[in-house]
Order: sequence, then structure tokens, then C-alpha cells
Amino acid sequence: MTENNHIKNKTADARFDILKIILSLFVVSIHMQLFPRVLYPWIRIGVPLFFIMSGYFFFLKLNGTTNYSQQKVFLKNFIIRNLLLYTFWFICLLPIILYIRGELFFGHGVISGILAFIKCILFNSSFTASWYIIATIYGTLIIFFLLRKLPNTILIAISTLLYIVASIASSYPQLIAKSEIASTIHLGITNYISPIPNSFIVSVAWIIIGKCFAEKTFKGNKFTYLAITLVSGVLLYLEWLFVKNINGTFLNDCYIMLLPFCIGVFGFVSNCTPIKCKYSINLRKCSIIIFVTHGAVARIIVSLFKILFHNTYIPIAYIVVVSICIGIYLLIEFLINRYKNSWVSKFLLYAF
Repeated sequence: MTENNHIKNKTADARFDILKIILSLFVVSIHMQLFPRVLYPWIRIGVPLFFIMSGYFFFLKLNGTTNYSQQKVFLKNFIIRNLLLYTFWFICLLPIILYIRGELFFGHGVISGILAFIKCILFNSSFTASWYIIATIYGTLIIFFLLRKLPNTILIAISTLLYIVASIASSYPQLIAKSEIASTIHLGITNYISPIPNSFIVSVAWIIIGKCFAEKTFKGNKFTYLAITLVSGVLLYLEWLFVKNINGTFLNDCYIMLLPFCIGVFGFVSNCTPIKCKYSINLRKCSIIIFVTHGAVARIIVSLFKILFHNTYIPIAYIVVVSICIGIYLLIEFLINRYKNSWVSKFLLYAF
């Protein structure tokens, strides 16, 4: 979600910031299962488009120079920024993380629990959004260094193949089960790294798409991308119905038709008329706070609702969770302005 000091650009186009707020609300609704099931395949675009935007803004800046040393500096700053974001929220959310991940230590021994916890930190999820941050770092690193060895067409082909593998692991596990080799590889990756649909294996495809948009590899106007969105949206819904029928579930992370659908949506937004808004930076920051804090807040609120009302009241709980997340953002902004040039303000800036 961070894109090379993009937050500091006060003239930034608000189209993407408005999109980020909408996507962050989609992500919260998915995790709280607040949506008519018929809408699920379409609101699944949240994380993929966040990846695309990260790749887009990173390579937009990276391609501003052909100096490899300067490009490595851009990469270093990008990695550090994401690591600082991760570390900030890991520290702030540590009590909730330990509560959620405490199960790793029960029945497996202390050493096994510690190793499993380290794996969560490095590859999986410590807090809800952490896997996204880690996957963004790994995915960007992989693409950056492969760029010097492979042409764009090969990278696109490899990343598409990886995404299809992730979609099979997520929505078509029966295909993996039929192959002993595929089952062994899938089990090994899941056990030692992370579930394939929630790992850098997925991020590579989306970040490559962002790179292609930054370099104008994808051609078309907003009407072309609108047509792609509509057609692939229908096909995505049909795929979702098929997956739901064969798996008996609707909560899958990756669908094959999600790939063209997200390309269509991002292409349409990026070709629309720019929107200038003095609150664009606030929208961007707020979307980050909602994205990284909603999991912890939702865990607390849903538990309280169960205790107080013997029910989760999901629609009301959703409003409460989003309101608290926005409140956290406003509190951070207040403290930054209240304690300008102090260690408090400098520390809180890492929240974004």
C-alpha cells in the first residue's frame, strides 16, 4: 500500500485514493463476511488492486531513471518503507497478535511454536494485513532482479502461470489432489512458507500488471477497459458459481477470471479523468489504517458483541469496526499535529 513517498505528493491524483478507500472497505467486508453472497466474486478485487497499485507507483518512479544504482536506491527505500510500516503495526498490535497466534504454542512445544511464529512473521500473517506487506516486498524484489535477466513477455508469462497455480490451489484443489507430485509440492510450500493464495507467489502476477500499466505495455482507452471489466466480470461470476458448486464454499482467494477483471477495473480507473482533491492524502492514509487495523479491531468488536448481545450483529459490527479504524486514523493525525517535531510525531509517521 505504500508507494515510494507517494503520500508526500500533495498534487497526487485522487482517483487512486478514492479507489483505495473503497477497496479497504471491501477487504473489511470480506473478513467480516458482510455482503450478499452474490457480490463476493466482485468485491474480491481489494487485495489484487492494492498489489497492482503498489507495482504501478513503484515502477512509475523506477522507470524515471535508467541508472541502475539509482534504481537500487529506489528499491531500498521501498523495502525500508514497507518494513517500517510492518514493524510499526507489529509492535502496536503485538498483544492481539500473541492472543491470535497463541495457538501455535499449544500442543506443539515451545520451540515448534517459536518457529511457527517466525514463519508467520516472515511469510504468512502475524496481523491480518501483514502477509500483504511481506508479499509486496518479496514480489517486488523478485521482479526487480529478474528484470535484468528476463524480458517483460517472459515475466508476464511466468507470473500468469504462477497465478493460475495459485487459483488452482485456492479454488480447484481437486486438480492438485489428483497428482501426487502436485500434492507434495503444494503441501511443502504451505507447510514451510505460506498457503499459496496468500503469499508472494500471488503478488508477483499483480505487481507485474502494475508494472505493465506504468510502462504503458497495456494499450486501450477507458471504454476498452470497461468492456474488459464487464465481460470478465460476467465470466468471473460464472466461475464463482462453478467453484461454489464443486467446493461447497464461496470464500476462495483466487479465481482465474479475477486476473482480467482486475486489469479491466484498474485500466478503466487509470484512464478516467484525473480528480484533484485536497483531501486525497487523507483518504490514502485512512485507507492504510483501515487495511492494517481492521483485523484486530474486528476480533475485539465481534467478541464483545457475542458477550454483550449473544450475537455478532455483523452489519452493526461492521459499521463499528470501520468507525473505530477511522477514529484510529484521526487520532494518529491529531497526535502528529499536536506533537510536531517530537519523537511522538516521528514515530507515528511510520503508521502510514
